Formats: sequence, structure tokens, C-alpha cells
Amino acid sequence: MKQFYKDFIGKTINSQEQLKIQLDILKYVASFCEKNGLRYFLADGTLLGAVRHHGYIPWDDDIDIRMPRPDYEKMCELFNSKDNDGTYHLIQPSDDEAQHYFVKIIDTRTIKIEPYLNYKFGLIGIDIDVFPIDGAPSNPNEYDKYQKTIRGYNKTYMLKKKIFFRRMLTIGKDFVKNRFKAHFCPFMSFKAVARKVKQLSNQYDFEKSEYVCHIGIGDRYRFPRSAYSDYKMMQFEDTQFRIPCGYDEILTAHYGDYMKLPPVEKQITHHVNNAYWKK
Repeated sequence: MKQFYKDFIGKTINSQEQLKIQLDILKYVASFCEKNGLRYFLADGTLLGAVRHHGYIPWDDDIDIRMPRPDYEKMCELFNSKDNDGTYHLIQPSDDEAQHYFVKIIDTRTIKIEPYLNYKFGLIGIDIDVFPIDGAPSNPNEYDKYQKTIRGYNKTYMLKKKIFFRRMLTIGKDFVKNRFKAHFCPFMSFKAVARKVKQLSNQYDFEKSEYVCHIGIGDRYRFPRSAYSDYKMMQFEDTQFRIPCGYDEILTAHYGDYMKLPPVEKQITHHVNNAYWKK
């Protein structure tokens, strides 16, 4: 661990404590959204956990939500200034301390260190992930081009946030594999990349689009907007949260037969991090 971290790091937070802290963030965010008329939905492994386990997937270790683009951007405007005592803080991709191309909401009392990321502009804490749901082109060929472009920029963003030697290795691998070649932008700043993704993502009005999409680095899913036209409440641990009315279609696209458990060898966590209380 680098020397400068030691000035801020206190007691280690174990994995079970991390799960509880994340759940507390989710409860706060859900309450914030309800009070401010913002739409949110449990997403990805958190959605699957709610439907199949009524809580965390036993080997999962994070929480994801999705918000329609208009609500996502409104959240970014309001969260850090409205009725917020500072315990929780929203980090946008354009913020200096950001490490990801999507929004993180962190517990400011904590510090989380993930391998290979560059924390020279500030440490972040235990968090939940907030992803946008964007309008999408109706034409399949147009959508294929669109999602490849967004994914290429997101890949560029993440490469820029990795420590130097890891970044060089990853860039080399990408050139060798010829992946994301058309939209790999090594000379853009991460802020410029974030602005470009936001600009591209607002091309298609969520409220008027026939289809909406989830685009990350690996994700490229598109659904009829009707899948997010309403919600139902579903138990996740000790609280009920919103899930999209089209959850079956969404989970099937992501996981196939999602009620069937994967083989034991695939029941593993995909994140590696260390978490601490701040001194």
C-alpha cells in the first residue's frame, strides 16, 4: 500500500460490514429519490438478488441501481446540496476524484482501495453504483454502431484512471486485439471523454424513444422502453425497493435462465478491494 494512504486509513472494514454499509447507502438513495420524484430501479446482480434471493446474491458484494437519463442527471444536480448532511456524497465521472465512467455514491466516513486505480486526486469510499438508462436508436444497425462508440469511450475513460504501468499493459493488449479501434481516444482527457459520452447519450430522448439501453464496457443491452414504464416493490434484505416492471425480460437478457443457480465454480465475487474507516 502506498505511503500516503496511511495518513487517512483507520480500522479495516470486513466484508459483512461492507455489505451493511452499502445497504444503508441504498436505503438513503431510495428515500432521496422518493422525496424528489426521481425514478430508480434495482439493477444487474442487485435486481437478480432481489428476485431470486430477496437480498444479496450470496457471493455478490456490490449494489447497482439504474435511473432513466433525465432522473440520473437530476440526481447529479441535487444530491450533494439538498438535504444532505455530508455522510453520503455523489461522485460524477467528470469529478477529479472519480474512478469510473458512471456515478458512485459513497459513504464519506470510509475509504475503499481497488487494485490498479489511481487515487492521486482523492480517495473514495464504500459505494453503490448508479447507471443511466438511455434512449436508443430503433434501427438495429444504427444501435450496433452507437453502442460500440459509447463502449469505446467508456473503455478509454477506465484506461485513463488506471495507474501508469497497468494502463500501458492494457493499452498494448487492446491494440494487439484490435478492440475498440475506431473509438479509442488516448489523447482525450478523462473529463473530455465524460463530456463526450454525456453528449452522445442525450441524442435519443428517453421519454420518446421506442427502445432504451444499458451500455457500459461489456454491457450493450437494449430493451423496449415499456420494460421501464412502471415498477413494483421487491424485498431486498430488510427493505423493499423498486424493480422495473419488465424485470423478467431484463434478467433473461442478462443471465438467461436466471432462477437457476450457476455452477459452484462460477459462484465467486468479481471485485477485489480493501475498505477502512477513516481516521
